[in-house]
Amino acid sequence: MAKNKQRRPHLTQRGVFKSDKYPWCKAGFLPLKFTDPLAQDLIEEYAYRRASIDQEFKEDVITALENRGYELEGEFEGNILTRLINRITGIVHWRPSQSVA
Repeated sequence: MAKNKQRRPHLTQRGVFKSDKYPWCKAGFLPLKFTDPLAQDLIEEYAYRRASIDQEFKEDVITALENRGYELEGEFEGNILTRLINRITGIVHWRPSQSVA
């Protein structure tokens, strides 16, 4: 190991995240549980970000959160700037063009 590099306990040798608390969670995945109060707002945020791609996914995630007793922040509450940017991005849905070589 190089002098300057600290050992990162949550990274594999290839630098991929691996949870030490949840061994069932594969490397490269972040375990967010619907029952974890610290993760619920992040799960809600992700559901709204993904809505432009998969509306049914968003609705099911939101319902699952509500079933756990989570009080939703709502689509336009919470981090308003983030939600506005995501809305605009969802409308434009820009993707870089692939070069024809």
